[in-house]
Amino acid sequence: MDTRVSHAIPIAIVLTLATAAGAARPPRPLVHAPRQDGAVTERHYPKAKAQANELGMAVVMGDFARAADLTYPKLIELLGGRARYIAQLKKQMTEMSAGEFKLLSCTAAEPIQVIEVRQRLYAVIPSLIRIKGTEGVLVGQAFMIGVSKDGGETWTFVDSGGREMKREKLKTLFPAAADKLHIPEVKPPVLYAEK
Repeated sequence: MDTRVSHAIPIAIVLTLATAAGAARPPRPLVHAPRQDGAVTERHYPKAKAQANELGMAVVMGDFARAADLTYPKLIELLGGRARYIAQLKKQMTEMSAGEFKLLSCTAAEPIQVIEVRQRLYAVIPSLIRIKGTEGVLVGQAFMIGVSKDGGETWTFVDSGGREMKREKLKTLFPAAADKLHIPEVKPPVLYAEK
């Protein structure tokens, strides 16, 4: 696997919970977009959240082909193509199960940043991850980067890896937008004992 992008696999967050943020819900931001006249208007992109949730559900349900459909194509290419990417997701989930962990949910929130660079939209989307383990349920927050080239109708995603993801990894995937994306700091997840 290409080490330059290994932290960008969407499901990587469930395998590296030490990089997940706490369970606190982020504040709902204003998402702004410039108009042709230079003024700034508030815009929302509901399909970013909906399609990020679809990706999370696909991974939870084991529909790795659908997860690949919703993954940023350049990432899939860098990791060796669609078949290899699907096989890697399957392997990761199998390893997770063997370690007595089960992904319960991956739920996206509204984007906290949306920018337009070279006729593409880039969104930073928080996701709440819940994983059942032997000692309870781990709850953490990840941040995905969504990309749309059709004005927000369809999106593909990459796990950002949080602020720890090195800028050169972002530049490999998003050369034009990497320096403009603001990825929040990631904190350890919270373990909730089962009742």
